[in-house]
Amino acid sequence: MRRNIYSQRPEDDDEEMKEELNDILKHYHPDIVSQHWMEERYCILERRQYKIDVNTTDGFEVGVYPYLAKKACSLIHRYYCPPDTTLPDYAIANLNRLANEAIHLYNSKEGSNYTVVRVIKTMTEVASGTWYYMTFQASLPFRRCPCRTFEAKLFEHLPFPRSYIHIEFVRLKIEAGGSSMMHQQPT
Repeated sequence: MRRNIYSQRPEDDDEEMKEELNDILKHYHPDIVSQHWMEERYCILERRQYKIDVNTTDGFEVGVYPYLAKKACSLIHRYYCPPDTTLPDYAIANLNRLANEAIHLYNSKEGSNYTVVRVIKTMTEVASGTWYYMTFQASLPFRRCPCRTFEAKLFEHLPFPRSYIHIEFVRLKIEAGGSSMMHQQPT
């Protein structure tokens, strides 16, 4: 369960937090410090939680950080997480294309025959192209075969002169208990 980082009271801030906040606020004109104090504080709290999210999930599950997003140029963020975020059909088709590329690589390495059933969620990070942290379900073509959940980290380079996809890895998603995730195929 994610804690509410905004509920932390200012008087409970640690010394590192107070020092960092003072260092940021000294660059503001004294007349407007009070207008920006809380926003800068929230930005620091979000950055701390963001680092925890990235380190514990390898970038596959990050929260929504509105204050940090205003200031950070390269930030992993939620791109497609139904029902919270939706995309037009062409963008979903692109995610399915990327998931198919990833499962094709997995199949060729493992000698399997998985096919993508659906993309569950995708986080992205922009940097001379786009990093995709995808979670998707795939199944074998046998009847009553449960879906397996996969994670893939892909990079789609900018199309100059042509785009191409680099798949850093594709793997079965491991649950907290240590076993790979299986789901019944959607009907």
